[in-house]
Amino acid sequence: MLRKNIEQWSTPPFIDPDILSHTINEYVKKGQQQRASFAYCYSKTTIQSKFYLMIIVIDELETVMRHHRSTLINLEDKLSKLHKEKPHIYTTLLLDTIEQRRQAMKQRFFRIREYKLKTFFDEAPTVANNNIL
Repeated sequence: MLRKNIEQWSTPPFIDPDILSHTINEYVKKGQQQRASFAYCYSKTTIQSKFYLMIIVIDELETVMRHHRSTLINLEDKLSKLHKEKPHIYTTLLLDTIEQRRQAMKQRFFRIREYKLKTFFDEAPTVANNNIL
C-alpha cells in the first residue's frame, strides 16, 4: 500500500523510481525481521516466566510438605506419649490408620506435582534456536 501511494506521487526527476522501490522493499524486510525478533523475544520471555512460576510452585509445595511432615512428627510424638500413659485407648490400629493417611497425602502431593509439571511442559511453546535476532 505504501508502495502504491509513493508510485502515485510525482517523484522529482533526480530520484530513480527503481531505487525508491528497492529502498521501500528493504524497509519492509527490516520490519518483518524486527517483528520476528520481537515475537521470538516475547515467546522466550513467556517460557522463562512460566519456568520461574513453576519453580515457585514447586518450592511452595515442598514447603507445605515440610510443614506437614513436622506436624506429623509432633503428633506422632504426642500420640506415643499418650499411648504409654493409656495403652488400652491408643493402639497400633490407630497408628496404622495415621500411617495410611500419611501415605495417601504423600501420593496426592506427588500426583499434583506430576500433573502441574506435565501441564506446564504441554502448554509451554517451543522456540527454535535459529530465529533471526
